Amino acid sequence: MPTLRSVLAAGVAANPAAFVLVSALVSVLGPSAGCVEEFSDDIDWTDYQGLPALEDIDLAALTPAAPVDFIELRAVYGESPPESVAATGEPCAGASDPDACTAALAALTAPWGFDRGCEPGFCYKYLAVTRGDEVFAVYDRAGLAAWLAPVDTLEEALLMVSTEGFYWVRDTPMDGGVRAREDGYELIVVRLEGDCDPIETWRYLLHVDRAGAVTERARELRTQEYGACI
Repeated sequence: MPTLRSVLAAGVAANPAAFVLVSALVSVLGPSAGCVEEFSDDIDWTDYQGLPALEDIDLAALTPAAPVDFIELRAVYGESPPESVAATGEPCAGASDPDACTAALAALTAPWGFDRGCEPGFCYKYLAVTRGDEVFAVYDRAGLAAWLAPVDTLEEALLMVSTEGFYWVRDTPMDGGVRAREDGYELIVVRLEGDCDPIETWRYLLHVDRAGAVTERARELRTQEYGACI
């Protein structure tokens, strides 16, 4: 399917006077219109599988460099206390003082996290972990990459992209898809890029390598709404 950019470019080539029309369209549609090729037109969607919601990922598939006793996914909504979303393992199983470990785990918070959203409010998620006598939170890109490396499961790749503001629609490959590559994972995800006149979401093709580095391969405008703010 031709993109807006290709149609306009062909029109200008055929008739230079059409530049006036192109300029008018850009002024109406916004500066992002036609500036990026629509990579989704060239994708074979049968190569991609849909993604689970982040809260539904299998935490047991996380394989940190140093084994742990317990991993819990927690969510924070506004100023409310953290809520448990999912967990795997036995909390404080290897602790020399289980009571102290349990108290530390209950009090554990994180200043920020991944899977951020809930505009115009805020929410985020983080991991609460116990390993022997250690109780700690994993919540940002650097911390996740160091803790998980090498990133060798889909669940780990999803956590890495969620630290950079990306999200996805579950079971919908065009807005949340994955295919495994020899050197990592290729993901199709979404991100909010403008929150006021226009509200814009963009679709991204990303690559996550074994070290946890997230690289943009392509992007395209997904939705655009003028005259509104979040």
